Amino acid sequence: MKNILICLVVVLACFLSRTAFSGDTSRDPNVKLDEIVVKESAAKEFVEIDTKSPTTQEIIPKQMIDLLLNEAQTGSYKALEMLPSTNVQTGDAYGLALGKTLRLRGAFQGDEFLRNIEGLPVSSHGGGGDFIDFENIEAVNVYRGAMPAARSFGVRNMTGGMDLSILWPKDKLGVVMKQGFGSNNFKRTFARVDSGLLPSGTKLFGSFSTTSADKWRGKGGQPEGRYNFEMGLSQKLGENAKFEIFGVYHELNQHDFRALTYDQAQNLSVYGRYDYNRTLTGSPAQDQYYYDFTRQMYKDTMFLANIEVKLPGSSKLTIKPYYWENVGYRLIGAGNGYRYLATQPKQYGFTGQYDFSIKPVNLSLGYWYMSMVDGLPPPLAMKQYRLNPTTAGSAYVTFQGWTSLRKVSNHNYHAPYAIAETSIGKTTFTGSLKYTYQQDPSQTFYQTAGLPDVSYDRIFDYNPGVDPDMRVRKRVWRFWEPAFSVNHAFEKNMNAYFAYGTGYQFNSWNGQSSAYTNNKAAFRAAGISFDTLWSQLEPERLDNFDLGFRYKGKMFGIAPTLYYSKDKNKTVTVYDTVVGAPYLQSNADATSYGAELEITIQPPIPVAGDLLLYLSGSYNKYEFDNNIMNASNNIVHCKGKQIPDTPQYMAKFGATYSFKGFSITPMVRYLGERYGDVENEEKIDAYALADLYMSYSTGRIGIVEDVRFSLNFLNLFNKQYIGLINTSDFTLSNSTSYYPGAPLTVMGGMTVRF
Repeated sequence: MKNILICLVVVLACFLSRTAFSGDTSRDPNVKLDEIVVKESAAKEFVEIDTKSPTTQEIIPKQMIDLLLNEAQTGSYKALEMLPSTNVQTGDAYGLALGKTLRLRGAFQGDEFLRNIEGLPVSSHGGGGDFIDFENIEAVNVYRGAMPAARSFGVRNMTGGMDLSILWPKDKLGVVMKQGFGSNNFKRTFARVDSGLLPSGTKLFGSFSTTSADKWRGKGGQPEGRYNFEMGLSQKLGENAKFEIFGVYHELNQHDFRALTYDQAQNLSVYGRYDYNRTLTGSPAQDQYYYDFTRQMYKDTMFLANIEVKLPGSSKLTIKPYYWENVGYRLIGAGNGYRYLATQPKQYGFTGQYDFSIKPVNLSLGYWYMSMVDGLPPPLAMKQYRLNPTTAGSAYVTFQGWTSLRKVSNHNYHAPYAIAETSIGKTTFTGSLKYTYQQDPSQTFYQTAGLPDVSYDRIFDYNPGVDPDMRVRKRVWRFWEPAFSVNHAFEKNMNAYFAYGTGYQFNSWNGQSSAYTNNKAAFRAAGISFDTLWSQLEPERLDNFDLGFRYKGKMFGIAPTLYYSKDKNKTVTVYDTVVGAPYLQSNADATSYGAELEITIQPPIPVAGDLLLYLSGSYNKYEFDNNIMNASNNIVHCKGKQIPDTPQYMAKFGATYSFKGFSITPMVRYLGERYGDVENEEKIDAYALADLYMSYSTGRIGIVEDVRFSLNFLNLFNKQYIGLINTSDFTLSNSTSYYPGAPLTVMGGMTVRF
């Protein structure tokens, strides 16, 4: 099946390229981003092929965002579902559930993919996940491989990222109201009001949404409740300056799905709807799996601002401050009871950039600063609650004690950078250099015996003692991030480029503390402190190389890409024969390479209406360079094996037919076989999913600008499959968790615009 799909894509590309290169090229590709996303066209744009970008970049326009994010309008990863090399997995059909994952070119991103807003890293690390309503997003810029220096700020930027462009307040007074319904009691209400341009040069908008849905398997809400308030303000400051601010308040309360083992994942006819227990039985061993003992609650607050000042000589100064905080907790059923994990991460910072020219070179000088509080796992604190088998009612749950308690200093980032660009004829050369300074926080763990059941903020009133074996000093990493590209424009709608860039990733190192506490005596006997163990961990580094070609004509576009990446300092679990225990070490290397292809076709058709076709395909190979020892005299034979959860082959197809306000869009996504473990023994079969989207827009009716009705069918043929695989590149064990994909899901909605 996979070979047939790949062959069809290649043959179609070769055939159409011969006819299209000599065809009509009158369409001007050099349109601005805001023109791309607000233009009214009969056929939707799946992806805008950028024939000027010197890197592997796509623009997901507004119409396709609205389609892929369906009636839920959250879950940003779903906007990337149709792109090559993107493996997007969510626990639910709507994309609302926390714990979603994304692998880009095979690299593990978890729920911490570089997901910036207006270039700022305010939503790319933990917390309540996606806290943005995408009705307020205008476009999504997606980078694969090397990223521009001014767009790669965040806790990780290994193989690319996404940047959300805000739909700022509009010049015209307007109101948007939406109501959505769907399977599993899904309900969502959204409203946005724009003030229009006021005499003072001010524009405002405010929006509100509320969302809820039942889990598609088991009892509980997914989410039980989601509430979102957003606002935006744009203010002219004379003729040469402007000020913009955007803010979000977000609450989320949800229950989690129960994971399957590999054996269960191989028998979905029995375990396809397996989940947590619906009722209490009075047996602690069973009731630790009660659905209400595994859930999460978070509150997010975020602000960002944009200050732009045009200076003499066509130069410009841009300053963007930002702030984000999250307060919440998570319950996990375990230990004949449940654990309470407290989190309260916070991050704040700014970017500043000065753009100017010294002919024939365009230059930018910039600086990024960010400080993070509670930015690294494990959580600040964990408490254990016990279930009492002989007690009924509220006394069934009793506090057993604190299992972990710590304080963490700030994790600070500093990154000055410079960018230079010049052209010789039709060839443009771009180079950048960023100096990244990162200060890893100190950590102090506390003894927890005898501490009462109070909040994290109050527990230190009881003067807990410091655990002398569990202290970590601050560390500093300094490294250069060079990048360069060569972009040649054959025509104004055709280019080829070569791009190189570096990336980094701070892995989830929470397993290191448990590895030490579980084997304290052995580490002490070997003379190894926890600080020594922690100091051996290093950030993962990646070198990305891309070679690409882009062509966009009136009826046909094509974008093939070849890439190669070298992965160093990969963190894995390694067995120490001296200590006699496993722990995390940053001593593995890996190599990634592959090919990607995108094709857009807008053919003339013999009937009225417009038709747009989109195809993408990818081949990804991502493998360890060496075997790894994970137990005494036991070698993990992972050299040359595919990294977990990384299909070698993916193919995707979409089509949109539009006629007099009606629109129908079928989509098919094929995901090749993959594995849940590094030795490629836990094989997960390939699958293909079909979705169908339909809508009708009335156009203006009196004072109503438009009324749009939609009806969508996700997983149209009710395919049973394993979607989300909860694993990572550094977990060399049989602890992989598997989650079934959502069944047929039907949703509909109505949008009214005034």
